[in-house]
Amino acid sequence: MRTTILIPVLTLLLTAACGQATEPTRTHDIVPEDYFDLIGLGNLAVSPDGAWIAHTESRWGSGKEGRSGDLWVVSRDGRERRRLTFDGLGPSGVVWAPAGPAGRNGKAGQAIWFLGREDADGDSPPRDGSRQVWRIDPAGGAPLPVTRAEKGVLDVAVAPDGASLYYKVARDHSDEDWRDMRTRYADLEYGHGERSLHAVRRLDLATWRDEEVLPADQVIWEMALSPDGHRLALITTDDNELIFKEGWSRVEVADLATGAVTDVTGADWREG
Repeated sequence: MRTTILIPVLTLLLTAACGQATEPTRTHDIVPEDYFDLIGLGNLAVSPDGAWIAHTESRWGSGKEGRSGDLWVVSRDGRERRRLTFDGLGPSGVVWAPAGPAGRNGKAGQAIWFLGREDADGDSPPRDGSRQVWRIDPAGGAPLPVTRAEKGVLDVAVAPDGASLYYKVARDHSDEDWRDMRTRYADLEYGHGERSLHAVRRLDLATWRDEEVLPADQVIWEMALSPDGHRLALITTDDNELIFKEGWSRVEVADLATGAVTDVTGADWREG
């Protein structure tokens, strides 16, 4: 009898509760113009001590002529937030690393390294609009250009001790079968026969000596330094068409002291 009575009572209570829940009041109808108010977040990077998070924000500029991106840092508890760049550098590839090699007083302070471009109507890098490596103090201040690669930088990795950085650049390569024809008929547009291959260079942050450590003989899609900074992991292909990355990519490890590259996947790793 008690069960028979409880079921209708519970049903009434649930019905009443559902009736009290009201739909949220809409105060604005979404229109196409709202797209220009959206903020894009990306390139999250956590500081080594876990206290700060660096990130990028992209917004539409005045006149809605296009998006511009800048670098921000926010404390882990969300109570403090700082904007670090104001010039629309379009930062990407954000990483925390020492500001340089350790001096006599011990370890160097942390800096935020990133790829960005500044178009200051210059005729040469780094202020000609090409993408270069930049460095900035997390506490604020002017960003400093670090590289001056002629055609820009595609990727960067900073050594754990802050003594050097490695960056990727592109080199145009014409296939042998088409090289003579391209030379004779340079005004024609060719559908194939030319590839963009990648070299890796090392910049010594103490002496500022710049040297090539891996030649431009393949396409490097991604790269990452080992924790000790002695090796570089690579995802590579022979061609820069996307289908090669999806079907014929390989993982390689480069010994930065000797330049030796080892294919750790093997030719038949997809058959497993």
